[in-house]
Amino acid sequence: MCAFYKHEPIIRFWGIREAKKSTFDRSESGDIVCFYKEGEIIGFGFITCKFVNPELSAKLWGNCKNKLTGEIYLWQNILSIGDYQECKIPFSNFIELGGYSPRFCIRGFLEFNSKGMNRIYSQYKTISNYFHSFKM
Repeated sequence: MCAFYKHEPIIRFWGIREAKKSTFDRSESGDIVCFYKEGEIIGFGFITCKFVNPELSAKLWGNCKNKLTGEIYLWQNILSIGDYQECKIPFSNFIELGGYSPRFCIRGFLEFNSKGMNRIYSQYKTISNYFHSFKM
C-alpha cells in the first residue's frame, strides 16, 4: 500500500527500466531522489512508495523500441515521489563529493556512492541539510 502526501496536489512518478532493477530494489521509502538537467541538479523529492506496474508504465510513458535490437523498453519499476522541491546544485558539486572523475555523467537511475554520502554527512550532518542548503 502506498502512502501519498495528502498536501501534494500533484502525483509524481519516476519509471525505471529493468536494466536498473537492482538499484530500484535497493531503494526504500524515504530515500531522496534527485532530478538533473543540463549539468545541474534541479530538484529533489522523497520516495513515498515503489511498485511494479507495466500497464501503468505503458499508459504514462508508452514504450520505446530499440532500433537496433527491436527490444521494447518499459519503465515499469515505478517510484512515487513526494515533497518535491526545486534546487540548483551544480553537478560538479556531486562529482566532487563522490570523488568521481571530472568527466563522470549520469545515464538514468543511479545510486550515489558511499564516499559521497559520507562527505555529505560529514559536512552537512544530514542529507536533507545538504539539499536544503541549495533550495530555491
